[in-house]
Formats: sequence, C-alpha cells, structure tokens
Amino acid sequence: MDKILVTTDFSTNSKAGLRFAIQLASQHQFELTFLHSYYIIKPTSWSDATFATYKKREEDKIQNKLNRFVTDVYKRMGVVPGTIKCIIKSSVFTDSNIREYAAENKFSYICISTRGAGKLKKIFGTNTSSLINQSHTPVISVPPHYRTTKIKSILYASDLVSLENELKKVVAFAKPLSAKWNCFISFFPLK
Repeated sequence: MDKILVTTDFSTNSKAGLRFAIQLASQHQFELTFLHSYYIIKPTSWSDATFATYKKREEDKIQNKLNRFVTDVYKRMGVVPGTIKCIIKSSVFTDSNIREYAAENKFSYICISTRGAGKLKKIFGTNTSSLINQSHTPVISVPPHYRTTKIKSILYASDLVSLENELKKVVAFAKPLSAKWNCFISFFPLK
C-alpha cells in the first residue's frame, strides 16, 4: 500500500492538503500519516530539567492540537477516519524535517498545501517550493482553494531531467484513480 505523508502547519491553507489526501484515500488505498514540524527554543537562563519539563508539556499540547486539527477536517468532510497516524517532529528547518521523515519512513508521496510569499513562493509557498526542489519523494502540491471533489485530473511539473522515470510514477499514481494527467515542462531547473 502506498503511504502519503500529509503536512500541516495548522493554517487554514494547510487544510486543502489534508482534504486532498483524504479524498485520495477514499478513491484508492493510501495509508495517511499527518505530520506537523515544530521547534521549541530553549531560553538560555533555563536549566536542562526546567526546559525538559516545559518541552514535554508543549509537545503534548502540539500533539493534541494536531489530533484535533486532523479530526476536525475529517468531520467537516463527513468522512470517518480509518487507521491514521498523527506525528509531531522537532526541527529548526521544516522542509528538511519533512524530507528526512519521508525518506526514513519510505513514504510514496508528500502532500502539502501551497500558499503565497515571493515569486516562485507566491505560487507554491516557502516549504512547498523547497520540497519540490529538493525532495527525492514525489511531492503533491495542493492549491489552498481546493475543495473536496473526486480527483479526475493531475498536472505534473517536470524539468525533463528524469522524465521517463517520473512519468512511470505519474502513470502509476493516476491509473488507480482513473485520472487524466498533463505534464508542465519547466525550462528552469526545478531542482
């Protein structure tokens, strides 16, 4: 069974990625794991013991928030969750944290919502564009306006570096969904 790592920062925009992954799982068997990357800064004046107690309390809050966030999206979609995992993982750098977790746990795909920031970032978002450019795990980038609907088409972006291998993965992804796919060719390196 293919595994999808679904990321969230608890923003409204990130719900689109969750909705998309949940919809995917309803159309084909995918194992979903929801991930929130966080980092807690240690005040220099705190002892290790004080910080450890504080960190544990904050991690419990973050884990509960993720559980509620995911449950709420399922509830609003009217979908009963199957077996899902909600994972929190600490790192200063969100994008590398996601990439490393996906690679270590052999995920088939990373699903992330897009949101605006700068030029390329305006289209994709800071972490999303970094994942697209650096991840060895294929990235599903979901626009923030996505609403639950049967997935019928997929747009695939390529820099043509490894097109044959990439197309095999796109076809394998699209086929069980009975989805049509199109390829977007970038004349600027995506990686």
